Amino acid sequence: MDQRLDPTRIFHWGYVVQNMDRAVKTWLAQGAEMVVPPAVDPIQNVSCALLVYRGAVPIELVAPLPEGPNPVEVRLKKGGGLDHVCFFTDDIAADIAALQEEGGVVVVQPCYGAVFDR
Repeated sequence: MDQRLDPTRIFHWGYVVQNMDRAVKTWLAQGAEMVVPPAVDPIQNVSCALLVYRGAVPIELVAPLPEGPNPVEVRLKKGGGLDHVCFFTDDIAADIAALQEEGGVVVVQPCYGAVFDR
């Protein structure tokens, strides 16, 4: 199948970071390009940004907002880093079922991403 038409291809790799400003500056200094500047996801109480490094799969940086609960605090206590893989899909339920049949495990159910409106 043509990868450009494959609904299960990777949209981005998600990384949890402690400090959005510091992480963005580091990535930009290393040559990454900003695709989506840091923006607040009020549903998850985090800030998210999307960058591309040398034309590779985009990297989403996810940082906690200063106040209130968020889903990344536990991951940060373990050092942060690679958090999730986001796939393009036209039928999320069917694609999750297929990945589970191949041995994949859903650790946290997918949720709406306000920053990317999907």
